[in-house]
Amino acid sequence: MYRDDDATELAGVLLENACKRGGHDWQNIVSKIRASHCQLWITDGAALVTQATTDDVLECLLAGGSGAINWTDEAEQVLSQFAAENGLHTLRIWGRKGWIKYFPHWENMGTEDGLVILERAT
Repeated sequence: MYRDDDATELAGVLLENACKRGGHDWQNIVSKIRASHCQLWITDGAALVTQATTDDVLECLLAGGSGAINWTDEAEQVLSQFAAENGLHTLRIWGRKGWIKYFPHWENMGTEDGLVILERAT
């Protein structure tokens, strides 16, 4: 898994459904990536978009692709390291309920707008 600020076309295809579910406009997300307000992460068959919040949380706003069982552990490690290196104390995921099975060790903070919110300390 690596961070990439310029693979937005590929990521847009991988994240199309996640954008729809989360009510995000992909072009707005791309603008935030290019302005360094969000980070784009690419792995084999998947893409993720994160952003740091003002309360020192690294939020995963969008994640999508195929074969999540193959990349979620690595994604968690890489994002945890990135968060720690940047003074962020919590990881947060907003996503569909299916993500709970990949992160059973994260705290379920409830749902908002039909999306589950999962958190864990870095």
